[in-house]
Amino acid sequence: MSINSSTVEDNTKTCLRLAMNGDVPYVIDFIINSPASRQPSKEGSHMKILALIALVFATLINAQDIQETLIIEPDQIKSVTGHIQGSCVSEDAIYLSYVLGIIKLDWNGKFIKEVSLPNHNGDVAYHKGKIYSAVSIKGGGEIHVFDADLNPIKKISYPHGFDGIGVLNDAVFVGIGPNPHTPHRGNKIGKFDLDLNEIKVVNFDHGFETHYGAQNITTDGKYLYIFFYNASKGGHPCAVIDEDINLVKTIRFSAGTGIDFLPISPTNPNGTKLVRSVHVGDWKKAKKGEHKVAIEPFEKQGDNFVRLPAKNK
Repeated sequence: MSINSSTVEDNTKTCLRLAMNGDVPYVIDFIINSPASRQPSKEGSHMKILALIALVFATLINAQDIQETLIIEPDQIKSVTGHIQGSCVSEDAIYLSYVLGIIKLDWNGKFIKEVSLPNHNGDVAYHKGKIYSAVSIKGGGEIHVFDADLNPIKKISYPHGFDGIGVLNDAVFVGIGPNPHTPHRGNKIGKFDLDLNEIKVVNFDHGFETHYGAQNITTDGKYLYIFFYNASKGGHPCAVIDEDINLVKTIRFSAGTGIDFLPISPTNPNGTKLVRSVHVGDWKKAKKGEHKVAIEPFEKQGDNFVRLPAKNK
């Protein structure tokens, strides 16, 4: 078989197409068994290198170039119950926080695994291969830590309940209760190290009245974004704070059931893309877990979160 630049290009395109369709095992098989890659020539070596580059790049794109809304059907939930509470993402997966557990999906929305939790699992956060979960139980709260495959690593108990959770600069930030439905101004945010030792708790005034406490927390790597339920006029508020829990500014955006920034990648070089999780359908059914969940793509443009338009088909 004669190997030339055209053959190398065609084989690389094949690898790219397979990977973009999620057929990563077929890409690996193609690289190993392609007659071109078995040639003991410079071109054959080039084909393998280019194919591997295409595989890596296409896998990144497939994982993080979400521009269509993903719909998670109720039958994808095996035993975890309750409505959607929060979400976080990694390079490889989407993690959805329900009242009584966490569900792991791939970037095509395919179910991978779930884990149950004892009560009100308010939010989840991803950081360096670990999942952090904020749980409220009777008489207190718990922070649960899992590996990326949802195997438990650690748990701490706390005298007050938790809700939103996020990780910035190797510190864990959580919303601390109790926080009533009655409109109130100011909420407690706790800061812990990665071993879950308390650093400080701040009752900060974010400048608006809310129902309950911090619903969801995410970060762009510089600031924390804390989303609340609004108890006054205007859209749902988001308090932007620094790592010392100082209020930087307030913006308006509804993300009370989950939001997270995508990891920086070739398709997200500025780190401004996000995904938001929202329930779809009857809220009464949502409380029982009998509802769809939509994973929606957004982009942060200045102080605005802008819904990304669907791709042209």
